[in-house]
Amino acid sequence: MDILLVLAGLAGITLLALMAWLVRAVRGKQWVPALVLTGAVGVVAGLGLVFLLPLYLDHHLPDKSLEPLPQTAIKVDGSNLEAVFSGRAHRGTLFDAERETWVWFEENHASDGTIAGLGGSLTGPETWSWNGTWGVEEEELCRTYGERFHCGHVFVLDDGYVETDHKDRIDMRFRVLPDAQYI
Repeated sequence: MDILLVLAGLAGITLLALMAWLVRAVRGKQWVPALVLTGAVGVVAGLGLVFLLPLYLDHHLPDKSLEPLPQTAIKVDGSNLEAVFSGRAHRGTLFDAERETWVWFEENHASDGTIAGLGGSLTGPETWSWNGTWGVEEEELCRTYGERFHCGHVFVLDDGYVETDHKDRIDMRFRVLPDAQYI
């Protein structure tokens, strides 16, 4: 049985018991015990939210398909990020959190800081395009697509590049395209 469900169940039972005692104290006009019980209800509920909810979400969110960054990966520093991205086109795969799946993409990072991209499903004919902006901030490659802003570290791995989320899990794999394939 999932330990998180057990802990959530225990917290729920504790809250119900505290609420029953609180109602009994208020009906008996025992204000000091009622105040203490109100505080206890708040503490149990707050601890439940602060500890159990993040554990539950981290355990059940769909990004389990992201693999950890191998120790053999070499980080690309800020000055080299410009060389890898400015005026260059890239092709690869990325984890699309909204679709909860890996998708293919081709993206042009123009030297003026704009992005033009095309991507689609790995398993079907669906494709889509997008525009945005890019830049290097504090050793990370940052992109803005509409209202979505995202930064990630870039690493050299094997014969290509990877980008990671802030938990050092690979959420993008790509290669720099030759100039002839500039999109």
